[in-house]
Amino acid sequence: AGSFNSVAARSTTGFAGPPSTFSGGTLQNGTLTTTVNGSPVTLGPLTPGAQTAVSGQGPFGPVSGTAFLTSDSSYFYASLSGGGQVALIQGGIPITNPATRVGTPNQVLAFNVQQDPALGSTIPFIRGSAGGNIPGATVSPLYLVTPSGSLLLDPAGTTTSRTLQASLGINGTGPGQQSVLVASIGFINDAAPQLIGSLRGTSLLSSTGNPLLITSGVNSIADGVGGGLYGRSGLSGIALGSNAAAETPLSGAATPYNFNHPAVATATPAGVGPGLSGISASFIPSSGYFGGMMFSNQAAPYIITGTNQFNQTGAATFSANFFSDPLPAGPANGLTSINFTFGGQPGATPNSTIIDGNIYGATEGSGGATLFDTNGSQTSGTQQLYLISGAAAPLPNSIIAGGNLCSGCAYSQWGYWGGGVQSNFGGGNRIDLGNINFFVAGQPTVVLPTLGTGTYSGNAVGAANNNGAQYIASGTFNTAYDFGAKFGTFNLTFDGRSLIASPGVSGSTAGVYTGALVDLATHGSGFTGNVTGRFFGPLNGAGVPPETGGNFSFQSNVGTFYSAGGVFLGKGP
Repeated sequence: AGSFNSVAARSTTGFAGPPSTFSGGTLQNGTLTTTVNGSPVTLGPLTPGAQTAVSGQGPFGPVSGTAFLTSDSSYFYASLSGGGQVALIQGGIPITNPATRVGTPNQVLAFNVQQDPALGSTIPFIRGSAGGNIPGATVSPLYLVTPSGSLLLDPAGTTTSRTLQASLGINGTGPGQQSVLVASIGFINDAAPQLIGSLRGTSLLSSTGNPLLITSGVNSIADGVGGGLYGRSGLSGIALGSNAAAETPLSGAATPYNFNHPAVATATPAGVGPGLSGISASFIPSSGYFGGMMFSNQAAPYIITGTNQFNQTGAATFSANFFSDPLPAGPANGLTSINFTFGGQPGATPNSTIIDGNIYGATEGSGGATLFDTNGSQTSGTQQLYLISGAAAPLPNSIIAGGNLCSGCAYSQWGYWGGGVQSNFGGGNRIDLGNINFFVAGQPTVVLPTLGTGTYSGNAVGAANNNGAQYIASGTFNTAYDFGAKFGTFNLTFDGRSLIASPGVSGSTAGVYTGALVDLATHGSGFTGNVTGRFFGPLNGAGVPPETGGNFSFQSNVGTFYSAGGVFLGKGP
C-alpha cells in the first residue's frame, strides 16, 4: 500500500493537494505493479538496498526517474517525471499493529528525510523562497525514540514513541546574513499507528526585512491500510506529508503550500541515544536564561531577555516556561513583559520530545502566552513557537567554531527558541515574532563556596540590530568571580564590540550575579547594558562551580544605533 502525488512541473507551493492512495500492489522481480485512481502503474527495476534509475507507466502516461528500495524490500519511494508532470510515489508493507517491535526499550531510531520533488528545497518541509535552499544548512535525521521498544504507549501509559527533526541554515555574517530554523515534533498515535506532529519555524532572508513564521502539521500519510508507516520486521520507512502548511509574514496574507517527503531508515549517528541509563537520567536543563530579539507589526524590533524554567513531564517529554525581563519602553510600544510556555503534556500530544540528554525540542505549550502592560494588566496570546537544543542543529562555523556554545560543559546546555505570539494587546491585532533566539539552562549550583576565585571563559551568541539591519552575531566572554567578596569582573566581546561589567550578587538566589555593561569604546556615553548569570554544577576539585552562563543586552545611541541581546556559556577551572 502507499500514496501517489503529482503536479504540473515543479511548483513553488508543492503538490496541489493531498496524495492519492493505493493498496493491493505487488513487487515481483524488481517491478512494482499497482493501480492509482483506476489507472495501472508499473515501475522498475527496483533493487533492494540501492537507488536506481527507473521507468514505467504512471497514471498520466510514461514516467522515468530515480527510486530507492530498502534492503528488506519493505519500503520504497520514487521521484518521477513524464507527461508534463512531477510525481512522487511511495509505500511498502504497511504496519497496522501498534505492538510492532521497532527497537529495544529507550532506543533511538533515525530516518533520513528525502527531498520533496515538487518543492525541490534542500531543507525539508519548507519552500525555497522561505529559506529552503540556504547553502550549508544542517539537516538532522528524523529521530524516533521508543520508550517501550514498540509503537505502543510505554508500560506506565504516559508516553508513546516520539519524533524530532530540526534544520538550521545561517548563510553569511553581518547585514548580508540570511537565516532559517524549522523543527518538527511528533508522536506515534497507537490507533493507526500513525505519526502525528507539528512543524514550527522562522526565517529572515533580508536583514532589513521582517521574519516569516512557518507553521504546519507533519503527519504520516494514511493509505487506507495503515497510517503511513512501513516495514517487514521493524520500521523501515515513513511517508510524510501536509496539505496545510503556511508562511505568515508580520503583515499581509499567509502563503499556503504542501509537502510530501519520504523518510528512510538509516544508521543512528554515533553518540545519539539515551544509553543504558535510560532517557530521563541524562536530561540536563533545569533553569537558566534567554536572550534575543522580537519583531512586531505594531512596534520596532526590540531586545528581549529573561529567565527560564524546565521541568520533565514524562520519560520523553518536558515543559519550559520563559519569563521576560522588563522590556525597553520605547521599542516594545507599551509591552512591559511577556511570558512564553513550551511543551508540557506527557501523553499522546505532539508538543515535546526528549531524544536523549542532548537532543530535545518542543513547540508551544497549551497554556498560551501572557503579555503585560505598564499597569500590570494581562493579555493572553496565542502561541506558535519552537524550542530546540543546540545539539539538534549545531551552529555553522561562521558563527562559532565547532558549532557549540560550550563543547565541554557537563552541567549546562544551550539552544534556540523562536516563533510568534498573536494577541489583542493594546486593543489591536498584535503579532510579536522572534526569528532565531537563544537560551542557556543547567543544574544550578546549590551550595556556593565562601572563599576563592573562579575564572571562566566561553562563547556568546545573540541577535543584533545594527542601524536597522538584524542578524545573528557571536563573541566570547571571560569572567573572574571572587566568591568571598561576592563580586567579579566580566569581559564580553560581541560582534566586534568590547564591553566590561563588574557583576555582584543579585537578590537572595544563590549563585546569581548581575552588573551594568559598559562599552569600552565610549566609556558609557549614550550606552545602556546589563549582564546576568549564575553558576552551574557541584563544586569541582578547585572548590568552585565548574560552569557559568547567562544573558546580556545592551544598546548604544552614540553615532550609529546598535542594540543586541543574547546568551553566554562557558567553563571554569
